[in-house]
Amino acid sequence: MKEKWEIYKTTLEESKTMSKKEFLLIITVCVLGGMVIGMLFSPRKHTTIGAKIIKDVQSLGENNEFLQMSYDIANAHHERWDGTEYPNGLNGREIPLAAQIVSIVGSYCALTEERAYRGAFSKDEALNIMEEDVGIYFNPEIYKILKMIKRQLK
Repeated sequence: MKEKWEIYKTTLEESKTMSKKEFLLIITVCVLGGMVIGMLFSPRKHTTIGAKIIKDVQSLGENNEFLQMSYDIANAHHERWDGTEYPNGLNGREIPLAAQIVSIVGSYCALTEERAYRGAFSKDEALNIMEEDVGIYFNPEIYKILKMIKRQLK
């Protein structure tokens, strides 16, 4: 788990597109929101359920950067760069940056972690597998940053 947060941190530091405050918001959202909701609900429903929960909180008058970024990540972390995924079919830059980062780091971690049905891929194997999906699943610029920092990945 610690490794995943280090990857988020390094990716954000290299991108230079987010402030430290925005970075901390992403990490907090992932820990408090995404992981819990993802474990409780079916794969195709957890995005909309998580986003609805956050919108309900916002409707009570509690609206801030944390909640907005939480909403963006919960709602869009499964969107594909080419617009063919769920829940809203967003594509390219329509997908919030925080959701794009969570998506690509989540994919990298999924590939480099052992699964019941396969062993973990090496860092290079995972990046090579992901490279096939650049421009389809992932923002090419974020993938390029992930590849630039590969020595720092575990």
